[in-house]
Amino acid sequence: MQLATLDNVTLLEGNHEANLRDYGLPDGVASKEFRMQTAPELAQAGLSRKAVYNFYRKLSQCFCYTYQGKKVLVSHGGLARMPENLSLVATAELVYGTGVYEDALDVDICFAKHAAADEYRFTDTAIMRACLRRLTSIALIWTERWKWAVSCGR
Repeated sequence: MQLATLDNVTLLEGNHEANLRDYGLPDGVASKEFRMQTAPELAQAGLSRKAVYNFYRKLSQCFCYTYQGKKVLVSHGGLARMPENLSLVATAELVYGTGVYEDALDVDICFAKHAAADEYRFTDTAIMRACLRRLTSIALIWTERWKWAVSCGR
């Protein structure tokens, strides 16, 4: 939680952080798994519900920056296109991504197809989804403009 206080660190909200939000609210009810496993661990670490909620409030939905003339959007959930006006994108879409869980690769392909040469997007959902499905191996080769490859093996 100390990382959230550093000037050069931005922590992003993902789908699981809803449990932190719910746990921190006075009337909030987090998932059963969170209540049975994570909440006791937080209590044992001396973290109050208020401290957990204050941490949650420091999370960002996305992070944008420009590096060497390239526009970069980082979010937990994948977007199918670079938004013209980021303030009009729903928080849920930044956190959960476009479409449903199974659409992640199609969303990534759509972004790659429509992004300008100087637009990049980084998200962990597509890669994590593939790994969590326990695929023996996956290689996602992005378009020439992304110029990187990610592999995940078992």
